[in-house]
Amino acid sequence: MAIQFDVLGKPLNDNALLVRIDSGQSIQRLLFDCGQSCLDDVDFAEIREIDHLFFSHLHMDHVSGFDHYFRCNYDRSKTNHFWGPKGTAKILQNRFQGYLWNLHDDMTGSSLVWEIEDSSLSCTRYELSDAFSVSYPESELSLTQEHRGIILNRPSYSVQALLLNHGTTSIGYIVREKPRENIDMARLGELGLKPGPWLKKLKERQDLNDLIEADGKQYTLGQIATEVLKQTEGESIAYLSDFIVQGDEIDKLAAKIKGCRYLVCESQYLSEDKELAVKNNHMTAEWVAHLARAAAVEELVLIHLSSRYPYPFWHRVLGEVKSIFPGARFAKGWER
Repeated sequence: MAIQFDVLGKPLNDNALLVRIDSGQSIQRLLFDCGQSCLDDVDFAEIREIDHLFFSHLHMDHVSGFDHYFRCNYDRSKTNHFWGPKGTAKILQNRFQGYLWNLHDDMTGSSLVWEIEDSSLSCTRYELSDAFSVSYPESELSLTQEHRGIILNRPSYSVQALLLNHGTTSIGYIVREKPRENIDMARLGELGLKPGPWLKKLKERQDLNDLIEADGKQYTLGQIATEVLKQTEGESIAYLSDFIVQGDEIDKLAAKIKGCRYLVCESQYLSEDKELAVKNNHMTAEWVAHLARAAAVEELVLIHLSSRYPYPFWHRVLGEVKSIFPGARFAKGWER
């Protein structure tokens, strides 16, 4: 399994999502939101290895655990990358400067804050060496960049942003692993070919006119590639928290996340409390179930439940979802 994930935080408390993408050569770690106590069960060493932190929005239940994260990472050698809607840079700079900095002169640490709008990104850089007091437009990345939904494109994965309504902009994210090419070892054997250093060229599609001999026959690397390189579709996961869609909007959003294997989604209210959901710009269990069904996801993981449904009453939320979309569950450990 190339994508692994953990829902952080407890039922009826703040939640976050930690995603790991294993390319075979390295593991990339992405954190989505950072509420109170969400990182309590994550090792310090792993927090130091998180590559990007994505905020859906900056309400306190999604950012109140940031002090813990920043304490672990303010001075690390690799750059911090923070993502969120317009206004994120100002709010995070206030967090950066919410401490006394008087021992920082010889210390280094950079943080890039990316603000996501409909079709553009803006980036601001902050440095530990000046106590995060200066906002530097990141000229090397350009002050603004256009995007068509894909805000981060790496060799092994991409991240897509979906701008949603929560009475303010709330951003949903889709992580998609890139397709992988694997060598069909059985087919390799059928051709009489033995593994060797030439396989590296084959995988990298280099020198495809080079000849390889086996059982008295000659093949070009290009011919062998056609026979033995098999493409495997990557996995994908969508994270949606604090938003509302109803009616036709459900199908429109479903079309954007269609094909995702996993959907990790808020489920704040029972359908009987629909008026509260509309008032507070949140989803009901019924709407979430219809979204998952329309998107044809394999598995729906429910998070971010309203505290108005204390245990075990909040199991009604899961029951309501499963009556429409049977492939739903709570995060691991919540049943206990």
